[in-house]
Amino acid sequence: MREFHPYTKPSVNERIVFFWITAVSFVISVLIGLGVKHIITPEILNSLTAIKVVELLFAGYPILIFEALYWLFNRCLWRFFYRSLIIEGNYEGTFKSSYDNFRKEREVRIKVRQKFNEISITWEVPGSSKSWSINASLEKISPNSVRLIYNYRNEPTGGTVESPTQNIHYGTAILYFENDKLEGKYFTSERPNDSGNQVSNWGIVQAEKLEQHKRGEK
Repeated sequence: MREFHPYTKPSVNERIVFFWITAVSFVISVLIGLGVKHIITPEILNSLTAIKVVELLFAGYPILIFEALYWLFNRCLWRFFYRSLIIEGNYEGTFKSSYDNFRKEREVRIKVRQKFNEISITWEVPGSSKSWSINASLEKISPNSVRLIYNYRNEPTGGTVESPTQNIHYGTAILYFENDKLEGKYFTSERPNDSGNQVSNWGIVQAEKLEQHKRGEK
């Protein structure tokens, strides 16, 4: 799977997040500083070498505390504050495309990996192609619904590599998540059809989160 990439969250004021992480880091730094004063005895302070060692050890600890808190927040703590924005999980469903005038229903597997400031979305059509998100935006649009808009790169897989209609292309997807389900549309850049003409397609998708991921979040 491709790497995480940054994504925007228009419904989140990230300056407030940084403010509170900085404030908590400051409080912890002060408490550590007060603790160090009780640990260091007058005898130690009389040693010039000891003073230099202490300065080297503690000069950068406020920055380290901030980095550690932000790492924890980005990985897991954010989920307690922004539960409505969590869309991580494996989804399975179907989609139809304008390529064949929506006649055929195809299987699709969508996987979302998510941190506070990074995300990764993969879309796989078994035996046909796989796409990876390039950039994304996630926004809360109602108390129980969020909208994900992202651009992707699609690549053919397996025996479809040599097919004239299965080549690398780019596109955009607009997905709505609510109650462990998603639905939406996608749009592709131009690519050759069976006649060799350059055309763009669009489609509709519906999918549901797999049970094991639902249980894992409880």
